Amino acid sequence: MDLHDRSTYNSSVTTDSPRYAQESRLRYLDNLLFWEGRANRSDLMDRFQISPAQAALDLKSYLETANQTSVAYDTRAKRYEATARFKPVFGIPSPEDWLKHVREKCADQIDVLPPLGRLTDVHMLANIHRAIRDHQALQLCYQSMTDLAPKERWIAPRALASDGSRWHARANLCRSRLGRAAIRSRKSSRTWAPDCEML
Repeated sequence: MDLHDRSTYNSSVTTDSPRYAQESRLRYLDNLLFWEGRANRSDLMDRFQISPAQAALDLKSYLETANQTSVAYDTRAKRYEATARFKPVFGIPSPEDWLKHVREKCADQIDVLPPLGRLTDVHMLANIHRAIRDHQALQLCYQSMTDLAPKERWIAPRALASDGSRWHARANLCRSRLGRAAIRSRKSSRTWAPDCEML
């Protein structure tokens, strides 16, 4: 089955059919790998109350459809993880999908007002969300309103918030005790850094 061709995949599927049920599970896997960067059988079993055998079949079906370089299996953690080349099978998800996901799992990490239609970099939202979840730091190229040239900074994000027009990351600067709200739309690049110490 070609999950990339949504019109073909959905054209003859009703909401009570086994095929629709499986597509829902595959979409859930796709979203987990995009937002959380990881997934395993237990995620499907807990969410959809399915057997280990069915969860294994769903994972096999997803992996057969996904780009071969998108997902790798971590034998130590016993889970599938999104690689740096990960491409969602069902297309780039919307920030609304992420808001629903985070509110279900960790409502204390986000506060948001109704959006005003501003475009949002969902890849950056996913990276910041993972950094909050794993207590890691991010390296950012930050463009200040007062400086002519951007500066590289390491931050340890703690929460995300929206004022209705733009996103803010509540974060600690590495090697600083200061917690500040850094405006996300001024961040132009980022990389991962494990265990950045805050002094």
